[in-house]
Amino acid sequence: METDNSKEKKGLPGLRLLYLFVSLAILGLLLTNIQINLIWLDPLIKGLKDKFVNFELIQAQRTTESIERIINQEIVDIVGLSQDIALFKNNQDLIDTFLSRSLNENLRKISVLNLRGKEEKRYSKREYVSSKDLKDFSSREGFETARSGQIFISPVYFSPYTEPYIVIYSPVRATENEKPSSVLRVVLYLRGVWGPVLEKIKIGEKGRVLVVDEKGMLIASSNPSLVLEKINLSSLPPVKPILSGRIFRDYKRGVYLNEEGKEVVGVGAPIKSLDWGVVIEEEAKEVEGPVKRVKEFALLFLFGGIIIIGILIWLALTLRWADKKLVQKSIDLENRRRQLEEGKSVLEIKIRARTRQLEEMNKKLDKQVRDRTKDLQAKVEELERFQKLTIGRELKMIELKEEVEKLRKKIGRQPIH
Repeated sequence: METDNSKEKKGLPGLRLLYLFVSLAILGLLLTNIQINLIWLDPLIKGLKDKFVNFELIQAQRTTESIERIINQEIVDIVGLSQDIALFKNNQDLIDTFLSRSLNENLRKISVLNLRGKEEKRYSKREYVSSKDLKDFSSREGFETARSGQIFISPVYFSPYTEPYIVIYSPVRATENEKPSSVLRVVLYLRGVWGPVLEKIKIGEKGRVLVVDEKGMLIASSNPSLVLEKINLSSLPPVKPILSGRIFRDYKRGVYLNEEGKEVVGVGAPIKSLDWGVVIEEEAKEVEGPVKRVKEFALLFLFGGIIIIGILIWLALTLRWADKKLVQKSIDLENRRRQLEEGKSVLEIKIRARTRQLEEMNKKLDKQVRDRTKDLQAKVEELERFQKLTIGRELKMIELKEEVEKLRKKIGRQPIH
Protein backbone atom coordinates (compact mmCIF):
# COMPACT_ATOMS: atom_id res chain seq x y z
CA MET A 1 0.00 0.00 0.00
CA GLU A 2 1.38 3.42 -0.99
CA THR A 3 1.99 6.15 1.57
CA ASP A 4 0.94 9.83 1.36
CA ASN A 5 4.50 10.78 0.52
CA SER A 6 4.47 8.52 -2.48
CA LYS A 7 1.19 10.08 -3.56
CA GLU A 8 2.65 13.56 -3.20
CA LYS A 9 5.59 12.56 -5.34
CA LYS A 10 3.19 11.43 -8.02
CA GLY A 11 1.28 14.77 -7.87
CA LEU A 12 2.25 18.29 -8.98
CA PRO A 13 5.85 19.20 -8.16
CA GLY A 14 6.39 21.93 -5.54
CA LEU A 15 2.73 21.90 -4.47
CA ARG A 16 3.52 22.41 -0.80
CA LEU A 17 5.68 25.42 -1.62
CA LEU A 18 2.86 26.81 -3.76
CA TYR A 19 0.36 26.23 -0.94
CA LEU A 20 2.72 28.06 1.40
CA PHE A 21 2.98 30.98 -1.02
CA VAL A 22 -0.83 31.15 -1.45
CA SER A 23 -1.34 30.97 2.33
CA LEU A 24 1.19 33.73 2.94
CA ALA A 25 -0.39 35.88 0.21
CA ILE A 26 -3.87 35.41 1.69
CA LEU A 27 -2.56 36.12 5.19
CA GLY A 28 -0.73 39.21 3.92
CA LEU A 29 -3.85 40.54 2.20
CA LEU A 30 -5.98 39.89 5.28
CA LEU A 31 -3.48 41.62 7.58
CA THR A 32 -3.10 44.53 5.15
CA ASN A 33 -6.86 44.99 4.92
CA ILE A 34 -7.18 44.78 8.69
CA GLN A 35 -4.35 47.29 9.00
CA ILE A 36 -5.93 49.67 6.48
CA ASN A 37 -9.62 49.37 7.33
CA LEU A 38 -9.57 48.73 11.08
CA ILE A 39 -6.34 50.30 12.33
CA TRP A 40 -5.07 52.85 9.84
CA LEU A 41 -8.28 54.22 8.24
CA ASP A 42 -9.99 55.89 11.21
CA PRO A 43 -6.84 57.67 12.48
CA LEU A 44 -6.07 58.78 8.93
CA ILE A 45 -9.57 60.20 8.42
CA LYS A 46 -9.42 61.87 11.81
CA GLY A 47 -5.99 63.23 10.93
CA LEU A 48 -7.26 64.61 7.62
CA LYS A 49 -10.19 66.27 9.36
CA ASP A 50 -7.92 67.69 12.05
CA LYS A 51 -5.56 69.03 9.42
CA PHE A 52 -8.43 70.68 7.59
CA VAL A 53 -9.83 72.18 10.78
CA ASN A 54 -6.36 73.36 11.82
CA PHE A 55 -5.81 74.89 8.39
CA GLU A 56 -9.12 76.74 8.57
CA LEU A 57 -8.35 77.86 12.11
CA ILE A 58 -4.94 79.15 11.05
CA GLN A 59 -6.63 81.10 8.27
CA ALA A 60 -9.16 82.47 10.75
CA GLN A 61 -6.42 83.52 13.17
CA ARG A 62 -4.45 85.17 10.39
CA THR A 63 -7.59 87.03 9.38
CA THR A 64 -8.18 88.22 12.95
CA GLU A 65 -4.57 89.36 13.19
CA SER A 66 -4.83 91.22 9.89
CA ILE A 67 -8.07 92.93 10.91
CA GLU A 68 -6.69 93.85 14.32
CA ARG A 69 -3.53 95.16 12.72
CA ILE A 70 -5.50 97.25 10.22
CA ILE A 71 -7.90 98.66 12.85
CA ASN A 72 -5.01 99.36 15.23
CA GLN A 73 -3.15 101.14 12.45
CA GLU A 74 -6.23 103.23 11.74
CA ILE A 75 -6.45 104.07 15.45
CA VAL A 76 -2.76 104.97 15.52
CA ASP A 77 -3.30 107.25 12.52
CA ILE A 78 -6.33 108.84 14.21
CA VAL A 79 -4.39 109.37 17.46
CA GLY A 80 -1.55 110.89 15.45
CA LEU A 81 -4.04 113.16 13.73
CA SER A 82 -5.42 114.17 17.16
CA GLN A 83 -1.92 115.04 18.32
CA ASP A 84 -1.30 117.10 15.16
CA ILE A 85 -4.51 119.02 15.84
CA ALA A 86 -3.36 119.68 19.41
CA LEU A 87 0.11 120.77 18.30
CA PHE A 88 -1.15 123.13 15.61
CA LYS A 89 -4.31 124.30 17.34
CA ASN A 90 -3.46 127.93 16.62
CA ASN A 91 -3.14 127.29 12.87
CA GLN A 92 -6.63 126.44 11.67
CA ASP A 93 -5.64 126.42 8.02
CA LEU A 94 -3.03 123.78 8.66
CA ILE A 95 -5.52 121.72 10.67
CA ASP A 96 -8.01 122.00 7.83
CA THR A 97 -5.33 120.74 5.45
CA PHE A 98 -4.46 117.78 7.71
CA LEU A 99 -8.06 116.74 8.16
CA SER A 100 -9.05 117.24 4.51
CA ARG A 101 -6.12 115.18 3.31
CA SER A 102 -6.97 112.44 5.82
CA LEU A 103 -10.35 111.87 4.20
CA ASN A 104 -10.58 108.82 1.94
CA GLU A 105 -13.01 106.00 1.08
CA ASN A 106 -12.54 104.59 4.57
CA LEU A 107 -12.36 107.78 6.63
CA ARG A 108 -15.32 109.59 5.12
CA LYS A 109 -16.24 111.86 8.05
CA ILE A 110 -14.07 113.61 10.62
CA SER A 111 -15.54 115.92 13.25
CA VAL A 112 -13.88 118.09 15.86
CA LEU A 113 -15.99 118.32 19.05
CA ASN A 114 -15.46 120.84 21.82
CA LEU A 115 -15.46 119.72 25.40
CA ARG A 116 -19.23 120.35 25.57
CA GLY A 117 -19.80 117.74 22.86
CA LYS A 118 -20.79 120.03 20.04
CA GLU A 119 -19.29 119.83 16.59
CA GLU A 120 -17.11 122.80 15.85
CA LYS A 121 -16.31 121.60 12.38
CA ARG A 122 -17.03 118.53 10.24
CA TYR A 123 -15.04 117.32 7.27
CA SER A 124 -16.76 114.99 4.81
CA LYS A 125 -15.60 113.11 1.71
CA ARG A 126 -18.97 113.01 -0.02
CA GLU A 127 -21.16 115.83 1.25
CA TYR A 128 -21.05 119.54 1.90
CA VAL A 129 -21.45 120.43 5.55
CA SER A 130 -22.82 123.78 6.70
CA SER A 131 -22.97 125.15 10.21
CA LYS A 132 -26.61 124.08 10.39
CA ASP A 133 -25.59 120.45 9.96
CA LEU A 134 -23.36 120.40 13.01
CA LYS A 135 -24.66 118.17 15.83
CA ASP A 136 -24.41 117.76 19.55
CA PHE A 137 -22.75 114.50 20.69
CA SER A 138 -22.54 115.33 24.38
CA SER A 139 -24.89 112.46 25.27
CA ARG A 140 -22.85 109.86 23.45
CA GLU A 141 -20.82 107.38 25.44
CA GLY A 142 -17.93 107.77 23.04
CA PHE A 143 -17.66 111.48 23.68
CA GLU A 144 -17.60 111.05 27.48
CA THR A 145 -14.93 108.34 27.17
CA ALA A 146 -12.74 110.44 24.89
CA ARG A 147 -13.16 113.56 27.03
CA SER A 148 -11.86 111.54 29.96
CA GLY A 149 -8.73 110.78 27.93
CA GLN A 150 -9.43 107.32 26.44
CA ILE A 151 -9.96 106.02 22.94
CA PHE A 152 -13.47 104.76 22.29
CA ILE A 153 -14.53 102.44 19.48
CA SER A 154 -18.25 102.21 18.88
CA PRO A 155 -20.24 99.10 17.93
CA VAL A 156 -20.73 98.49 14.25
CA TYR A 157 -23.42 100.54 12.57
CA PHE A 158 -24.89 100.28 9.11
CA SER A 159 -25.36 103.20 6.77
CA PRO A 160 -28.60 103.70 4.76
CA TYR A 161 -26.79 101.78 2.02
CA THR A 162 -26.13 98.89 4.44
CA GLU A 163 -22.43 99.64 4.66
CA PRO A 164 -20.91 98.71 8.03
CA TYR A 165 -18.91 101.38 9.84
CA ILE A 166 -17.61 102.27 13.28
CA VAL A 167 -17.15 105.56 15.04
CA ILE A 168 -13.86 106.26 16.83
CA TYR A 169 -13.61 109.00 19.46
CA SER A 170 -10.11 110.19 20.26
CA PRO A 171 -9.04 112.84 22.77
CA VAL A 172 -7.21 115.74 21.18
CA ARG A 173 -4.01 116.37 23.12
CA ALA A 174 -0.33 116.73 22.43
CA THR A 175 0.80 114.18 25.05
CA GLU A 176 -0.91 111.49 27.08
CA ASN A 177 -0.46 113.43 30.29
CA GLU A 178 -2.33 116.47 29.04
CA LYS A 179 -6.02 116.98 29.44
CA PRO A 180 -7.94 116.83 26.15
CA SER A 181 -8.61 120.19 24.59
CA SER A 182 -11.28 118.70 22.32
CA VAL A 183 -12.44 115.38 20.90
CA LEU A 184 -11.91 114.01 17.43
CA ARG A 185 -14.79 111.96 16.04
CA VAL A 186 -13.98 109.76 13.04
CA VAL A 187 -16.40 107.60 10.99
CA LEU A 188 -14.49 104.60 9.63
CA TYR A 189 -16.18 102.49 6.94
CA LEU A 190 -15.05 98.90 7.23
CA ARG A 191 -15.53 97.40 3.81
CA GLY A 192 -12.61 99.24 2.30
CA VAL A 193 -10.46 98.62 5.39
CA TRP A 194 -10.39 94.82 5.28
CA GLY A 195 -11.77 94.12 1.83
CA PRO A 196 -8.32 93.36 0.32
CA VAL A 197 -7.55 91.05 3.25
CA LEU A 198 -10.70 88.98 2.81
CA GLU A 199 -10.28 88.79 -0.95
CA LYS A 200 -6.86 87.18 -0.59
CA ILE A 201 -8.11 84.37 1.63
CA LYS A 202 -9.14 81.33 -0.37
CA ILE A 203 -10.94 78.50 1.42
CA GLY A 204 -11.59 75.74 -1.10
CA GLU A 205 -13.84 76.39 -4.06
CA LYS A 206 -16.95 77.47 -2.13
CA GLY A 207 -15.55 78.43 1.25
CA ARG A 208 -16.16 81.84 2.77
CA VAL A 209 -14.88 84.14 5.49
CA LEU A 210 -17.33 85.90 7.82
CA VAL A 211 -16.66 88.68 10.31
CA VAL A 212 -19.27 89.28 12.99
CA ASP A 213 -19.56 92.06 15.53
CA GLU A 214 -20.27 91.72 19.25
CA LYS A 215 -23.97 91.04 18.53
CA GLY A 216 -23.33 88.40 15.91
CA MET A 217 -24.22 90.67 12.99
CA LEU A 218 -22.35 90.01 9.78
CA ILE A 219 -20.13 93.03 9.16
CA ALA A 220 -17.71 91.63 6.57
CA SER A 221 -17.50 88.68 4.21
CA SER A 222 -15.50 87.38 1.29
CA ASN A 223 -18.88 87.72 -0.46
CA PRO A 224 -19.69 91.42 0.10
CA SER A 225 -23.29 91.05 -1.07
CA LEU A 226 -24.08 89.08 2.11
CA VAL A 227 -23.26 92.12 4.26
CA LEU A 228 -25.95 94.13 2.51
CA GLU A 229 -28.53 91.67 3.82
CA LYS A 230 -27.75 92.59 7.47
CA ILE A 231 -27.71 88.96 8.61
CA ASN A 232 -27.47 88.00 12.27
CA LEU A 233 -25.33 84.86 12.58
CA SER A 234 -25.46 84.46 16.36
CA SER A 235 -27.27 81.12 15.93
CA LEU A 236 -24.30 79.54 14.15
CA PRO A 237 -22.32 77.17 16.42
CA PRO A 238 -18.97 79.01 16.10
CA VAL A 239 -20.35 82.51 16.81
CA LYS A 240 -21.24 82.24 20.48
CA PRO A 241 -17.84 80.83 21.56
CA ILE A 242 -15.79 83.36 19.62
CA LEU A 243 -17.83 86.29 20.97
CA SER A 244 -16.97 84.94 24.42
CA GLY A 245 -13.30 85.13 23.47
CA ARG A 246 -12.81 81.39 22.78
CA ILE A 247 -11.54 79.57 19.71
CA PHE A 248 -14.01 77.21 18.07
CA ARG A 249 -12.56 74.15 16.27
CA ASP A 250 -14.86 71.23 17.12
CA TYR A 251 -15.23 69.23 13.92
CA LYS A 252 -18.30 67.29 15.02
CA ARG A 253 -20.22 70.30 16.32
CA GLY A 254 -18.68 72.38 13.54
CA VAL A 255 -20.74 70.59 10.90
CA TYR A 256 -24.00 72.52 10.64
CA LEU A 257 -26.48 74.13 8.28
CA ASN A 258 -25.68 77.80 7.64
CA GLU A 259 -28.23 80.52 6.96
CA GLU A 260 -28.40 79.39 3.32
CA GLY A 261 -29.33 75.83 4.33
CA LYS A 262 -25.99 74.39 3.20
CA GLU A 263 -24.16 71.84 5.29
CA VAL A 264 -20.81 73.39 6.13
CA VAL A 265 -17.81 72.88 8.39
CA GLY A 266 -16.93 75.98 10.36
CA VAL A 267 -14.26 77.25 12.74
CA GLY A 268 -13.98 80.53 14.55
CA ALA A 269 -11.42 82.83 16.16
CA PRO A 270 -12.13 85.91 18.29
CA ILE A 271 -10.89 89.44 17.68
CA LYS A 272 -10.55 90.13 21.39
CA SER A 273 -9.58 93.79 21.19
CA LEU A 274 -12.79 94.58 19.29
CA ASP A 275 -15.14 91.90 20.71
CA TRP A 276 -15.63 90.67 17.17
CA GLY A 277 -14.98 87.30 15.63
CA VAL A 278 -14.00 85.62 12.39
CA VAL A 279 -15.80 82.51 11.11
CA ILE A 280 -14.47 80.43 8.24
CA GLU A 281 -16.83 77.99 6.55
CA GLU A 282 -16.43 75.41 3.82
CA GLU A 283 -19.06 73.13 2.40
CA ALA A 284 -19.02 69.76 4.13
CA LYS A 285 -19.08 67.81 0.87
CA GLU A 286 -15.95 69.62 -0.26
CA VAL A 287 -14.25 68.84 3.05
CA GLU A 288 -15.40 65.25 2.92
CA GLY A 289 -14.03 64.91 -0.64
CA PRO A 290 -10.52 63.77 0.36
CA VAL A 291 -11.98 61.68 3.19
CA LYS A 292 -14.42 60.09 0.75
CA ARG A 293 -11.60 59.32 -1.66
CA VAL A 294 -9.60 57.69 1.14
CA LYS A 295 -12.63 55.61 2.12
CA GLU A 296 -13.20 54.68 -1.51
CA PHE A 297 -9.55 53.66 -1.80
CA ALA A 298 -9.81 51.56 1.37
CA LEU A 299 -13.06 49.99 0.14
CA LEU A 300 -11.55 49.36 -3.27
CA PHE A 301 -8.51 47.80 -1.64
CA LEU A 302 -10.82 45.66 0.51
CA PHE A 303 -12.84 44.45 -2.47
CA GLY A 304 -9.67 43.98 -4.50
CA GLY A 305 -8.17 41.99 -1.63
CA ILE A 306 -11.32 39.85 -1.38
CA ILE A 307 -11.22 39.20 -5.14
CA ILE A 308 -7.52 38.33 -5.04
CA ILE A 309 -8.07 36.07 -2.01
CA GLY A 310 -10.94 34.40 -3.88
CA ILE A 311 -8.70 33.92 -6.91
CA LEU A 312 -5.93 32.47 -4.75
CA ILE A 313 -8.36 30.13 -3.00
CA TRP A 314 -9.77 29.10 -6.39
CA LEU A 315 -6.22 28.58 -7.64
CA ALA A 316 -5.36 26.48 -4.58
CA LEU A 317 -8.53 24.40 -4.98
CA THR A 318 -7.89 24.02 -8.70
CA LEU A 319 -4.33 22.91 -8.04
CA ARG A 320 -5.58 20.55 -5.36
CA TRP A 321 -8.12 19.09 -7.78
CA ALA A 322 -5.47 18.82 -10.50
CA ASP A 323 -3.09 17.24 -8.02
CA LYS A 324 -5.70 14.67 -7.01
CA LYS A 325 -6.45 13.95 -10.65
CA LEU A 326 -2.77 13.60 -11.39
CA VAL A 327 -2.26 11.33 -8.39
CA GLN A 328 -5.26 9.24 -9.42
CA LYS A 329 -3.96 8.99 -12.96
CA SER A 330 -0.55 8.03 -11.60
CA ILE A 331 -2.17 5.37 -9.44
CA ASP A 332 -4.18 4.11 -12.41
CA LEU A 333 -1.07 4.02 -14.55
CA GLU A 334 0.78 2.22 -11.77
CA ASN A 335 -2.04 -0.29 -11.49
CA ARG A 336 -2.05 -0.80 -15.22
CA ARG A 337 1.72 -1.16 -15.23
CA ARG A 338 1.45 -3.68 -12.41
CA GLN A 339 -1.27 -5.50 -14.30
CA LEU A 340 0.87 -5.49 -17.40
CA GLU A 341 3.83 -6.77 -15.41
CA GLU A 342 1.67 -9.44 -13.86
CA GLY A 343 0.27 -10.33 -17.32
CA LYS A 344 3.79 -10.37 -18.67
CA SER A 345 4.90 -12.69 -15.89
CA VAL A 346 1.93 -14.99 -16.50
CA LEU A 347 2.59 -14.86 -20.21
CA GLU A 348 6.26 -15.63 -19.68
CA ILE A 349 5.30 -18.59 -17.49
CA LYS A 350 2.89 -19.78 -20.14
CA ILE A 351 5.51 -19.26 -22.82
CA ARG A 352 8.08 -21.18 -20.82
CA ALA A 353 5.58 -23.99 -20.19
CA ARG A 354 4.63 -24.03 -23.88
CA THR A 355 8.26 -23.96 -24.81
CA ARG A 356 8.92 -26.93 -22.60
CA GLN A 357 5.93 -28.68 -24.14
CA LEU A 358 7.21 -27.86 -27.61
CA GLU A 359 10.67 -29.02 -26.66
CA GLU A 360 9.24 -32.23 -25.32
CA MET A 361 7.11 -32.61 -28.43
CA ASN A 362 10.14 -31.82 -30.53
CA LYS A 363 12.12 -34.44 -28.69
CA LYS A 364 9.29 -36.93 -29.20
CA LEU A 365 9.11 -35.98 -32.86
CA ASP A 366 12.85 -36.29 -33.17
CA LYS A 367 12.66 -39.71 -31.62
CA GLN A 368 9.73 -40.61 -33.81
CA VAL A 369 11.58 -39.27 -36.83
CA ARG A 370 14.68 -41.20 -35.83
CA ASP A 371 12.59 -44.30 -35.25
CA ARG A 372 10.76 -43.85 -38.53
CA THR A 373 13.99 -43.07 -40.22
CA LYS A 374 15.44 -46.28 -38.91
CA ASP A 375 12.37 -48.16 -40.03
CA LEU A 376 12.47 -46.48 -43.40
CA GLN A 377 16.15 -47.10 -43.67
CA ALA A 378 15.60 -50.76 -42.85
CA LYS A 379 12.86 -50.95 -45.43
CA VAL A 380 15.01 -49.11 -47.91
CA GLU A 381 17.81 -51.54 -47.26
CA GLU A 382 15.35 -54.37 -47.59
CA LEU A 383 14.04 -52.84 -50.81
CA GLU A 384 17.54 -52.36 -52.00
CA ARG A 385 18.22 -55.97 -51.29
CA PHE A 386 14.97 -56.90 -52.95
CA GLN A 387 15.83 -54.60 -55.83
CA LYS A 388 19.19 -56.12 -56.16
CA LEU A 389 17.60 -59.55 -56.15
CA THR A 390 14.98 -58.42 -58.63
CA ILE A 391 17.48 -56.74 -60.88
CA GLY A 392 19.72 -59.78 -60.75
CA ARG A 393 16.79 -61.94 -61.61
CA GLU A 394 15.82 -59.65 -64.44
CA LEU A 395 19.32 -59.73 -65.74
CA LYS A 396 19.32 -63.45 -65.63
CA MET A 397 15.97 -63.50 -67.41
CA ILE A 398 17.37 -61.24 -70.09
CA GLU A 399 20.37 -63.41 -70.43
CA LEU A 400 18.10 -66.43 -70.65
CA LYS A 401 15.97 -64.74 -73.29
CA GLU A 402 19.04 -63.86 -75.24
CA GLU A 403 20.24 -67.39 -75.03
CA VAL A 404 16.84 -68.69 -76.05
CA GLU A 405 16.81 -66.29 -78.93
CA LYS A 406 20.15 -67.39 -80.01
CA LEU A 407 18.99 -70.90 -79.81
CA ARG A 408 15.94 -70.13 -81.89
CA LYS A 409 17.99 -68.47 -84.47
CA LYS A 410 20.09 -71.46 -84.57
CA ILE A 411 17.10 -73.61 -84.84
CA GLY A 412 15.39 -71.21 -87.22
CA ARG A 413 12.31 -70.41 -85.36
CA GLN A 414 10.62 -67.12 -84.76
CA PRO A 415 11.44 -65.23 -81.78
CA ILE A 416 9.18 -65.61 -78.87
CA HIS A 417 7.43 -62.49 -77.72
